Amino acid sequence: MMKPRTALIVALAAAALIGSAWFLNRDRVKEEEPKKAESEPKLVRDAKDEDAFANAGLFKRLGTGNMDPVEPELLAHLRKRWIFAPSDLPYNLVRPSVESWAQIGQSQLVDKILKQRRNGFYVESGAFDGEDHSNSLFFEKSRDWKGLLIEPDPWTFEALIQKNRKAYVVNTCIAIGKSPERTEFTFASELGGIAKKSAAVPKAEAGSVRGTGRIQCFPILSLLAAVGQTHVDYFSLDVEGAEIEILKSFPWSQVTVDVWTIEYAVHGGGAGTPEREKEIREIFKKTDLYKEGTILGGQDIVFVRKDVPQ
Repeated sequence: MMKPRTALIVALAAAALIGSAWFLNRDRVKEEEPKKAESEPKLVRDAKDEDAFANAGLFKRLGTGNMDPVEPELLAHLRKRWIFAPSDLPYNLVRPSVESWAQIGQSQLVDKILKQRRNGFYVESGAFDGEDHSNSLFFEKSRDWKGLLIEPDPWTFEALIQKNRKAYVVNTCIAIGKSPERTEFTFASELGGIAKKSAAVPKAEAGSVRGTGRIQCFPILSLLAAVGQTHVDYFSLDVEGAEIEILKSFPWSQVTVDVWTIEYAVHGGGAGTPEREKEIREIFKKTDLYKEGTILGGQDIVFVRKDVPQ
């Protein structure tokens, strides 16, 4: 019988082969003139990026943890190989008519804070399938926002990309440092995360664990620079345990975020939750950019920039 880890490696290899064929058979999108997919999602592409991946040295450097996050070659690589452009296809949702898909009212609260702001930009890290528990879908459908959806699990990403979201989508994770890195990841659907930082999956949910494997992660600065964005109206950070490390390396001087919702009670809370909340608060206090955080639903902590009109 094949061991679970071996089976996972075989499955990931097969997925990679299928994904490679999918990429190669897909038209590209120019960054300057973002024509969207007519039948399938397409990768963001700049005409001058044609040979961005030809240098094998780039692939090596992606795993060294020592690379400029806005290096032109890296941004070209992200546009060419990783980031899919917003879809022009009709939504393909299971529950298209509900008012909000958020788990504990995140989108309603943020909408109130931002006074029904229109045409904004969001980032949702831990986007899952793009619909269930989505904190961003409301803004896309009801407020005409665009955004960036980040989902590292390849199985849930497949479901996400078929929702035809009007957002950039990328199958990766946010690096916990300031440079691209490869890291061990626990694949467990909505409960998965960076292995060395994520909380243990509850025993009751053990069946969701597919295994672990190494994946490529990129700094949030790189991902945003690749799509030409330096301002985020709303950032939803729910990555099952690595939130603190991501915040510690966040480029506060290069990217502005008006409102954050951050999961601090991982897997519903438990040991270490008060300490996580305290550490997150201390990170934001040191920036001197945000008002005191408020708790939402005993799960998320909300931070609003001091200069956001109230």
